[in-house]
Amino acid sequence: MRRKTSLWAIARRINLLTLAGLFGLAASARVSVPLLGDLAWMGSISPLQAAFVAIVTAVALNNLPAAALLAGTPIHHPIALLIGLNLGPNLAVTGSLSSVLWFQAARSVSAQPSIPTYSRIGLFVVPASVIVALVASALTGRHL
Repeated sequence: MRRKTSLWAIARRINLLTLAGLFGLAASARVSVPLLGDLAWMGSISPLQAAFVAIVTAVALNNLPAAALLAGTPIHHPIALLIGLNLGPNLAVTGSLSSVLWFQAARSVSAQPSIPTYSRIGLFVVPASVIVALVASALTGRHL
């Protein structure tokens, strides 16, 4: 049998303050780009460095605000930056909204997800997946 779930029931399970906070962080990140100073150095870094900058920014801010922040910078390696923004958040729970929501949903049904375990797995998975993705992009002739 299929149960129908109302929007209200979904809204009760999701922490709307978390969503609002991340939206506000994303909006403020985009607005604060001029306050950070000149990010022109982003145009002169290697593909691996661009991916690393994206990973660190995504883990520190979350990948949505990180994308908003880095979107206005001159980038010679956009594919590498996207790889870092997409794969890098798996390094820590703070990296993506989906991880934050997954942890909240798991805890709401009395599951006990482990943040240290998540990050320990991410320490192995993220560098390997980023390197494989960068190599695959280079081999296919994509402009990293």
